Amino acid sequence: MKQRWNHIFFLHGRVTPSLLQQHLPFELDLLDGMAILSIVPFKMDLIRLWNLPPVPLFSHLWEINLRTYVTVAGKPGVYFFTLDTDSALGCWIANHFFHLPYRLAKIKTHLSDGNFYFESQRSLDTDRGEKSANANGARKESVLTPGSMYSYCPSQNASLTQHPSGLPDSAGDWHEISGIASFKTSFHITGRKKKKTILDTWTTDRDRLFTLKRGEIYEGRVHHDSWPLEEVDNLIFEDHFSTQIPIECHFDPQESSYAPVLNVGFEPFKKVSKSSFI
Repeated sequence: MKQRWNHIFFLHGRVTPSLLQQHLPFELDLLDGMAILSIVPFKMDLIRLWNLPPVPLFSHLWEINLRTYVTVAGKPGVYFFTLDTDSALGCWIANHFFHLPYRLAKIKTHLSDGNFYFESQRSLDTDRGEKSANANGARKESVLTPGSMYSYCPSQNASLTQHPSGLPDSAGDWHEISGIASFKTSFHITGRKKKKTILDTWTTDRDRLFTLKRGEIYEGRVHHDSWPLEEVDNLIFEDHFSTQIPIECHFDPQESSYAPVLNVGFEPFKKVSKSSFI
């Protein structure tokens, strides 16, 4: 499958590995001893099956994903906690044919005079969310100022019951999470080429995606040119998106970057192992 990505924004933060590893089915890939958590919103268009024309009703969509970086059988790759999109058809296709945890969300965007605004919100199972909140106590509230982060750190998330091995009791999808997942950001597109940091290169130069579906490990290959990363100015964001992971810490992004466009090709996901691999 071929597609084009537009207005790709990266927000990267370092997380203590032991806090994140317990919520993963694969081994974390670490940078200088730390795990990396990324929030990545972007627009996807020109979606097509290789040399065929774009698929009607599925040729463009907006997406935001929450990801980290793992290794499976010594191969570095990307693992998605969730991928939210404003396309119901795209969500269905990605879940059924690509084994990725897509969920439907409301997404708003605006671009004017180089100023870019993105907002997404996904309402999850309200009943389960209320039960989880009652069981774990009230959310930790904080004043949202420009650039600040909001963190929900429950002592335990009842919807992520795990075996001692770290795998879920359910043989279904890895993540079943409750609450409201929202993210807002605005920034100015400078057009200035960014001198890539070690973190930029480490997070973007990956050609594998790994996912767990019904107890099976799947690997997808992705092909693209080097990322044309740029700097942004006047960055403001509010994050209720990373709070889907019940890590007892404050997600504090250290780096951001933007890419105007990138052509991407995907190979079909292939089953590589049973979940007992790890």
